[in-house]
Amino acid sequence: MIPLSLKSAKSIFLAFCLLALVAPSTAVQAKSRWAGVFEKYFQQTQKALEWVHPTQVQAASIESAEATFEVDLQPKRLRGPVRRFKKINREAVSSENIEGEQNEVMAPLNQEPLTRYTDFVVPESLITSLFEKLKTEKSTSKIVTPDEVRDFTHFVYDSQLRSQGIQELIGIGLSNFDYSSYERKHNIRNAVSKFDGLIIPKGEEFSFNDNLKNAGPSNGFLMAKIISKGMTKYGWGGGVCQVSTTVFRSAYNSGLPITARRNHTFKVPYYGQLAEEQGMDATIYLGGQDLKFVNDTPGDIMMQFVEKDDNLMVLFYGTKDRTVSVQGPQMQGMRYEWNRVVTFPDGDRWDEILKSQYQREIIPVVEKEPVDASQAKASDSVN
Repeated sequence: MIPLSLKSAKSIFLAFCLLALVAPSTAVQAKSRWAGVFEKYFQQTQKALEWVHPTQVQAASIESAEATFEVDLQPKRLRGPVRRFKKINREAVSSENIEGEQNEVMAPLNQEPLTRYTDFVVPESLITSLFEKLKTEKSTSKIVTPDEVRDFTHFVYDSQLRSQGIQELIGIGLSNFDYSSYERKHNIRNAVSKFDGLIIPKGEEFSFNDNLKNAGPSNGFLMAKIISKGMTKYGWGGGVCQVSTTVFRSAYNSGLPITARRNHTFKVPYYGQLAEEQGMDATIYLGGQDLKFVNDTPGDIMMQFVEKDDNLMVLFYGTKDRTVSVQGPQMQGMRYEWNRVVTFPDGDRWDEILKSQYQREIIPVVEKEPVDASQAKASDSVN
């Protein structure tokens, strides 16, 4: 089969668009390779409009691999794809790679599963809308609950990601690191670079420490404040817990089983300025306390990180198969409890309590000899 040239494909595509001025809808009988060309272009158009629902841009479909190729040429529906035609990375294809049922986004053939995807783009309009909804006059450390963001959706159209079950937004975690030192902000961004785009396979347990590996200078980290033996000291990797906390919040809001997590020794302002914002942090230290959770969804899960105005957002993409509700906290002294209810379509339900117990902070001590985060003892955390 000889592929259709780019120039010819573009000319034919634009010719069909011009027919829209005469006929609102036309059925075109075409050979399989012509069907493949148009299906490819419309799939790429959908990808360019990632967070628009597919029904708004689906202008073509294949009824049969051999016979009928229907093109909806209504001008109102074609306006978006035509306007973006020149922006799409196009290539001529043959129908030998076009298989499957009508309107289905197809998986590439004979391709290894992705373990990381760094080319994904979260639309700026979605980011702005989320922050507008979540901002509060009282605090910059607002904890996001699933009920607050339930109406926000973002669909994935990359065929390889969809073939791995990464289809839509399933969870959001948010934290704020205003007033952090230069070193702490550097460590946060460096840690984000280790996790952004990471894909957690279906059925696997995620370990934050295993993926971080090292919080020392050899892995790009600087010295900043950490918690050691109930006191604030300087050590390598201070600020990494901003990332582990935000990842935890996204996993928790996604309804995933949390298998390892502990709060910091004392309340850290970065994770809650108000009393009602405490109890949702996750400390880690290498060689000891870890953050772990299990991907028990029907497909893989992809992490995406967004930083805006010293806010850190972690978005989980996967297959949405449950409804999550989070309420809290219930406070008693230095003890905080959050209640999470996870409901499945078959009626199965989890009702669980997340507990955090804090201590009062000892007067901070700054030592000349830094604590090595990679050799931290059980009482230390990279905060």
